[in-house]
Amino acid sequence: MKKAAAKAAKKPAAKPAAKSAAAKPAPKKPAATLAAAKKPAVKSAAKKPAAKSAAAKPAATTPATSQAPARTYGTRADKGAPIETYVARLSGDQRAIADQLVSIIANALPGATSELKWGMPVWSVGGQMLAYFRAQKHDVRFGLAYVTGLALPDPEGRLEGTGSDGKHVKLTSPAQIDPARFAEWLKTAAAARV
Repeated sequence: MKKAAAKAAKKPAAKPAAKSAAAKPAPKKPAATLAAAKKPAVKSAAKKPAAKSAAAKPAATTPATSQAPARTYGTRADKGAPIETYVARLSGDQRAIADQLVSIIANALPGATSELKWGMPVWSVGGQMLAYFRAQKHDVRFGLAYVTGLALPDPEGRLEGTGSDGKHVKLTSPAQIDPARFAEWLKTAAAARV
């Protein structure tokens, strides 16, 4: 008994109920009205509309459950453009890095074709992508495409990338460019394509 009294003493006092329209009980409906509400409504026969002729039928539309039409993607406006248009838009260190890379690639791969693809300069040998560079916000990435598995000499460990699509070097200043090493990587990658 003492425990029950102690628990009751610890509980806060109940708040008085607020006087509102929601707290009032709903008025009772007469029994006849309740019985009528439970019975299903009887449907009256509706008149059928007159049959339409074949000429008056609207064109067939796709049902609401059909899928949206497939998206069509156009080609980039700059695809196939000369790389000079890309380099001309760069400034500062990015422009200096790009100019040096273009020179190194042109000397190492004299038979390569260059064009803009995927919004960046790309060099191909025998129709296969080999090298690219792309100006990022904080660096320029010089990359070799599809070279995973090739023995590229990289004693400083500068090449990044573990995927099957290639390796790249992040360059933030022209001083980080090693023309002899980059040319060696390009020639090794090109020789593997033949």
